[in-house]
Amino acid sequence: MSRLVLEPDPKNPEFYRLTVQSHLWAWSIRTTGFPVYALKADGSAVLIGSTSKRQQTYMVPADAVAIVRTYITTLCNHAFYVLPLDSKAEYEVRGVCGYDTSRLPQQVREPFARFLRSYLAGDP
Repeated sequence: MSRLVLEPDPKNPEFYRLTVQSHLWAWSIRTTGFPVYALKADGSAVLIGSTSKRQQTYMVPADAVAIVRTYITTLCNHAFYVLPLDSKAEYEVRGVCGYDTSRLPQQVREPFARFLRSYLAGDP
């Protein structure tokens, strides 16, 4: 099994199922429990779960363009991990780097920028 599997939900065509192998997004108690969002093209986000050391399956709305994981370091720096659904390559956007989004693919750059503004304002 691949470490990430995205497949249509056979019971509900409005969703995909994203299965994440154990220890891929969380490897300790410290990295467990951070929010995971489905990012839509308009910049809105839907909370779909949280990171876990165990294998997880997330229900992703069919109109999502990316998955966004959040993480806060022990020094309280924010990091976001953006997984565009069409590429399966994950990108890191870190607060200590000024939230530089230039490496993100074009189709998720603007939606993520909108999400980031909302998230940092306290309203994801």
